[in-house]
Amino acid sequence: MPKLIDTAISFLILLLAALLFVTLTWIPVFGPLAVGLFIGFNLGHGMFIGMKYSAITSLFSTLVISGVFIKYMAELTHSNPFLSAFILWVCLVYNLFGVFVCTFGGGIGAVAQDIRGIFTANFLKMDSQKRVGGKEYILCTSCGGGNPFGETHCVSCGQRL
Repeated sequence: MPKLIDTAISFLILLLAALLFVTLTWIPVFGPLAVGLFIGFNLGHGMFIGMKYSAITSLFSTLVISGVFIKYMAELTHSNPFLSAFILWVCLVYNLFGVFVCTFGGGIGAVAQDIRGIFTANFLKMDSQKRVGGKEYILCTSCGGGNPFGETHCVSCGQRL
């Protein structure tokens, strides 16, 4: 059941990211970069996974943007097909650059998430050992209960220390 919930949450994050890409891609460089950072930080566990999710989401969004753009450009410039083709080409190149920037941001966001996890784990490890009355105790990261040094499981909640 938790795996199903994680998959649903990941899907919702990707859907939100696709909507953000469609909205923010018009802000040069920073819009796609922000979307990539969002995807990488929330879904990436490793640079390449963050980049993969960002690339897939931004490519899908680019296809949606291009489809809508083709429909409306055909109506607006039906008298001059060369102008329509040129504008579409510029839009595609711009959005493909956005895909590249978003993918780069996904890698950076995933690395930032990994670094945050390392620092958080080290902080919890440093803070979990306390000395009280000459005896060392280890605090449980789950419930906060004190455990004699050397215990492998929490005496309060049973979680592995």
